[in-house]
Amino acid sequence: MWQVLRQDPRAFYWSLGLHVLFAVLLFVSVQFVRDPTEAGNKPKVVQATIVADRALEEMVAEVQAELNRRPAEPEPETPPKVQPPPIEPEQPAEPKPDAAEAELEAQRRAEELKAQRQAEAEARRQAAEL
Repeated sequence: MWQVLRQDPRAFYWSLGLHVLFAVLLFVSVQFVRDPTEAGNKPKVVQATIVADRALEEMVAEVQAELNRRPAEPEPETPPKVQPPPIEPEQPAEPKPDAAEAELEAQRRAEELKAQRQAEAEARRQAAEL
């Protein structure tokens, strides 16, 4: 055993450090898992009373009597309802001739670029063969 410690003294220091750490944890008595009943939350108690049918009917009668005692408030005048004009279904828009011409022009340009690239590629191929 002493030979192992002489060859690797770090192992001794690591072992010693871990043992001291565990001894301190046991001495301090750290609780890693808390008891769920000691979570600090007290159950909330709801104060409730049972209302009988008669008591409920008396409450409703009191509210209605209070409403009857108040003077009737005049109803606010509502402006006459204006109906919006009916919405006519939109008819599909026809493509504008300008848009069609622009699309054709774009296709022509794309074809010209493609032909130009093919010609350049052919020229490179022929130059590589020579």
